[in-house]
Amino acid sequence: MFTQYKTLAIFLGAENRGEADRLFIVFTKKFGKLKILGRAIRKIKSKLRAGTQLFSLSYIEFIQGRTYKTLIEAIPIKNLSFLRKDPEKLRIASDIADVLCFFLRGEEPDQKIWNLILEVFLTLNKTQTVSFYFVIYHYFLWNFFSCLGYKICLEQCALCEKNLNLDFGNIYFDPEQGGVICNSCARKLKSISKINPKTVNFLNFLLQKKLVDFPDFKITSQLKKEIEKITQAYLQYLKRLY
Repeated sequence: MFTQYKTLAIFLGAENRGEADRLFIVFTKKFGKLKILGRAIRKIKSKLRAGTQLFSLSYIEFIQGRTYKTLIEAIPIKNLSFLRKDPEKLRIASDIADVLCFFLRGEEPDQKIWNLILEVFLTLNKTQTVSFYFVIYHYFLWNFFSCLGYKICLEQCALCEKNLNLDFGNIYFDPEQGGVICNSCARKLKSISKINPKTVNFLNFLLQKKLVDFPDFKITSQLKKEIEKITQAYLQYLKRLY
């Protein structure tokens, strides 16, 4: 007799197996990241198809098989169809899913990460302002880094721990040190980038606000490029650690 497990899940990815099966990667509320096999799910008459669409938020049931967990029920809870219909939303959601699949290892539940994924996907799904997509994506990344234990240091120099005055002197960013660097310490380091105080303020907003409360932050194209550069530098550094 197999034990049935029940939980809420978000479908992050899938790959076809055999003639009609599909192996799903999901993040669940109770069990963390799982790989679950949907048997014969690619057949038109499969009752599980509706609840297993990419980025679906569904209530699922599964059993532990010899090789894989096997899906036996998938009931859609929230319609996130806009994530799949809008190409830009789909790109952002896919990038988020790739990050989650890379960094999340093993079956470890995490309520903070679960809440973050829900907040980001639900907000992205209903948002109609294209410029806000940028905020949503970077909000996810920097808060996800924090959930992993790699919260960026923004208010003090990451090296000497002295408080920073954003209105005076040059400041820098070093991914290996995990944050901003004062002008004095910057002379000791090689892999640093000068950073605009407005970028530091933006990152602070990302870590201190909820998306629903995010201010009307105007981002110039130059500032946007710097934020993307800093974000990618930190993301690639963390990937090397894993």
